[in-house]
Amino acid sequence: MRLYIFTCFVIVSEVLIGQGILNFQKEIHDFGRIKEADGSAEYSFLFVNSGDQNVKISDVNVSCGCTSSLWSKEELMPGDSGIVTALFNTSNRPGDFVKSLHVISDASNSKIALLIEGYVIPAPKSVQNELPTKMGALRMKYRFFNLGKITTEKRVTREFEAYNDSDSAFTFLQEEMILPDFISMEFEPTELQPKGRGLIRITYDPDVNDDLGYQTNQIILKTSESSAGEKSINVVTTIEEYFPPMTEEELENAPKLTFAKNSYDFKKVAKNDTIEINFVLINSGKSELNIRGTKSNCDCTTTLLEKDTLQPGEKVNMKVIFNTKGRRGKQFKNVTIFSNDPHASSQMVMIKAEVGN
Repeated sequence: MRLYIFTCFVIVSEVLIGQGILNFQKEIHDFGRIKEADGSAEYSFLFVNSGDQNVKISDVNVSCGCTSSLWSKEELMPGDSGIVTALFNTSNRPGDFVKSLHVISDASNSKIALLIEGYVIPAPKSVQNELPTKMGALRMKYRFFNLGKITTEKRVTREFEAYNDSDSAFTFLQEEMILPDFISMEFEPTELQPKGRGLIRITYDPDVNDDLGYQTNQIILKTSESSAGEKSINVVTTIEEYFPPMTEEELENAPKLTFAKNSYDFKKVAKNDTIEINFVLINSGKSELNIRGTKSNCDCTTTLLEKDTLQPGEKVNMKVIFNTKGRRGKQFKNVTIFSNDPHASSQMVMIKAEVGN
């Protein structure tokens, strides 16, 4: 027994003593403020094998694709030194950063985490990067004006930057613009100088449009350019019904639209078939529910609603009809229902189908 205990003690001692140890001078490096325009930054963490056995690093795992690493790959004897180099790509990484490198080795401390941190000073953006869409001499950010979500409460105005990317001035011909009657435009300045910046103001009146949900409206913007002076641009927005602030009691007594089910899977259907399903709409609130309208995400899908006014507790069938003509494979179609439910004035039902060949 004494011999067994002694043998175990020797084995354990050899395991504890007979190993390499990676001893890093420091495990965190702060780059401070570095420039995005520089493209990259690097730092080498120095270490010594302070154990009594050879040691080898097998891998260094990084926490981000923006960081890579190099390291001493040879086997290091006791007392030998080596490096783990962190390379950080600053491109498109403005602002604060903290990245980690996990060093894997056969040392006693086989997993060590190293950190790099700092702040990347954003590089100045060129006009081409800032306003990548070019239509004739006019540069903008996008080929459309996105107003985001608006409500029926009031008219909304948004501003969009414009740039004259030519050597000649041009004028926005406001009187010749082709616009829907619920959209108006203003320009500041009206004449845009060569390499000059300006603003295009879009005002949208949802009360005149009298529609809800996603909207895309084409406008024709005209300038005095000798060529490409006529530009077709879309104005996109999503209109939601406005509800003034309500008390908890008012919300409790408001109408509420719910569904017996809000999705249906037709599974496999034949091509060129017309298929349909009834969705049951329920007013589970305490006052009259008004269905303002419905809108599908595809011309191939239509709806038939039995009635658009529901008393508390009342139900109504909404038939959704899907024409599969010209469709192949998996199909996902949705219908948005707009109502005077202040909890959720727009809600959606969905149908699925796999149209055969």
